Amino acid sequence: MRKRWVLKPQQLPLLWMAIQLAVGIPALAHPSSSANPPAALEAATQRVTEIHGGAGPWAVVGYRMGMRALKELGLASPLPPTSPSRFVVEVIHESPLQIPFACIVDGLHAATGASLGKLNLKLVEVDSLDKMRSVVIHRETGKRVEFQVLPGFIAKYRELPPERLMAAGQEVLQMADEALFRLTIRP
Repeated sequence: MRKRWVLKPQQLPLLWMAIQLAVGIPALAHPSSSANPPAALEAATQRVTEIHGGAGPWAVVGYRMGMRALKELGLASPLPPTSPSRFVVEVIHESPLQIPFACIVDGLHAATGASLGKLNLKLVEVDSLDKMRSVVIHRETGKRVEFQVLPGFIAKYRELPPERLMAAGQEVLQMADEALFRLTIRP
């Protein structure tokens, strides 16, 4: 009789990292970690650019929130394109329906794989930046990770000229989470 291998949910991130390394995709550690080779940062930039059309600071902060949410929810990050886990998360971004604030939703999509077509990505209009937040929910466990972009981030990146967007995105990619957003985890 053959022995069957059964993966536990907490083993999935390790399996995904092993697959990434086996096929030559650089695994991305915490973006501000010195363990990140330039190739890993480039892979993150490329993923955001594929979804959003560029990797400016607002899309990148959304990507960073999505990556952190997956980690907190015990899911592989970033989720592989064929992963069934892409249906397990629900993402809600609440913001004024204006550029650059809505750009965050594309970064969340790039990291989590949530999408309008899978009915697990929502953009909800709020009338004030004070109410802006992003929520990532594990549909099976109900665990939620809520994010609020810090006022300092908003002030610094709100009015950038177009020629500064990509450099600012690279800057955000390498900053510590604590400099970008506040997060709350709800069981």
